This record gives sequence, C-alpha cells and structure tokens, in this order.
Amino acid sequence: MFWVDEYGRGVRGPIGRYGGPRRITTAIMVVVPTALMALVLLNPFSSDSEDTAPSLGPTAPVTQPPIERSAKPARAERSGVATVTYRSCAQVRAAGKAPLRRGEPGYSRALDPDGDGLACPPVVRGSS
Repeated sequence: MFWVDEYGRGVRGPIGRYGGPRRITTAIMVVVPTALMALVLLNPFSSDSEDTAPSLGPTAPVTQPPIERSAKPARAERSGVATVTYRSCAQVRAAGKAPLRRGEPGYSRALDPDGDGLACPPVVRGSS
C-alpha cells in the first residue's frame, strides 16, 4: 500500500491515483454483469413468444409419424366439416360421385388434368 491514514494503517489512495479504484473501472464492474444478467433473465431476442424459459441446449427434432396409405378414400375433419379425397377417377366412379366439379367435396386439381373445373368427366365411347 502506498497510502496510510493518520494512524498508520494502509488505505487505498484517492480515486485514480496510485492503484486506487478508477470511476470508469468501478462503473464497468457494476454495469456489465447487471446487463448480462438482464439479457439472460429477460431473453429479449427470443423468436418463440410462447417459450419463456431459457434454452438449455440443442433439442431433438420433432418427428412426425409416417402417413398410412389406404385404398379407400381418406376423410379428414376440419372445423366440423368432413372432407373426402380420392386418389383416382376410378375411386370417384366406384363411389358414384363422377363427375366432380370445382368446389365440391373430393375435387382436386390432380383429378382435373385439363383444368376446366370438371374432374373425372364421363367417358364417351365412340359410335360404330
């Protein structure tokens, strides 16, 4: 110690002189850890608004179960309305729903190759 008081005990020198603490050093020692703790606790850069807990590391990707394929038409419930999908015109004809028009249940662009809004049109056989 470079400084002593009137009783001879070692004391720190005045601020900024002979090893005494500087104002800027003291401010940095208080502000930096406080800012880091605020960033960790408040997490303002989080992209997921529902997750408020801090991330504890990488997470495993969410895997979806495989989709099962069946020969019969699939039915899906969407907001209380049942929808029907067909894989081919043969299924539509077997169900007795041919031809399907755009907007009707079961219509899809895949079943309407010419894009005229009429899927699985009736088959016209040539007259002989």
